[in-house]
Formats: sequence, C-alpha cells, structure tokens
Amino acid sequence: MDKLYQDQLRVWGDIQKLTNNYKKDGAERKRNPDYFQSRLFHLEELWNKFQSNHDRMLIEYSQNHKYFQEMEYEQSQGSYHSIKETLSQAYQDILLRMEKPKASTSVSEFEEQGTSGRQESAQQQQQGLVSMLSSRRGIPKGLRICSASRRHFLGPPITVQLNVI
Repeated sequence: MDKLYQDQLRVWGDIQKLTNNYKKDGAERKRNPDYFQSRLFHLEELWNKFQSNHDRMLIEYSQNHKYFQEMEYEQSQGSYHSIKETLSQAYQDILLRMEKPKASTSVSEFEEQGTSGRQESAQQQQQGLVSMLSSRRGIPKGLRICSASRRHFLGPPITVQLNVI
C-alpha cells in the first residue's frame, strides 16, 4: 500500500520541479505564450494525477497515516493554486503585451484626426496586424493555424473600415 504514497510523493516532486524550473527559466523563454500554455497544461496533468491518488488514499489508508496527519494534501493544494495563479497571470500579461501594438491609437486621437485620419489609422493598424501575423513571432500556434485556415478557405483578407461613434 505504501506504493500509492510513494507515487503521490513522486507526483508532488514533479509539481515542485515544474515550479522550480519556471523560476529558473530565462526571460526570453517566458516571452512565448506557448511556453505558458505548455506549463499550465503539464501542471494540470500532474494535479489531476495527484488528486486521483489522493482520492484513492482516502479509501485505502487510515486517517492516522503520515500523509493525513501532516496534512500533505492541503499544503500541496495551496502550493498548486499559487503556482497556477502565477503562471496564469504571466500568460495573461504576455497576451496583453502582444495586443498593445494593435490598439495603440486611442479613441480621443481618432476624434482629433477626422475621417481621413481614421482611414489612415485603420490601415496602419491593419498593416501592423498583417506584418505581425506574417512574421509569426509572438503569435500563439493556435492563432497561426486559424489565420492560415482562414486564408486557405476564404482567400485574400477583406478590408475593414473602423467607424468610431
């Protein structure tokens, strides 16, 4: 029966290793949204395994077992939520930084520019988005696939006129 407890310790060790590796990884690696998606996915897989082992331990082990006495599940759960929050927040920050170039012109600037300014600004934003999509740098893989699929099925991009109310 201690095999289950040992497996639980191994899974917990893997979660701690993921946390430590995240702290050690360089800034360049952390600029890629795919990095965070991968880390979050792996964390969820490990936590599901940990949770499954815990459920089995509730049935198979006495409440006097070291695992329950030292409240290892509760401590692990707190650490899990902490690293998940850290990774999720960093992922959201990366996505927001990627969106900023697309929305660089404020509404007040649109109002000051007039109609021709609006069209030029819309064209500049569209060109910036197209160049960013074509460079593929910093774009999540899923978005690149969607963009490629849209081009394949719909043909050339359409022109969008932005009207500010």
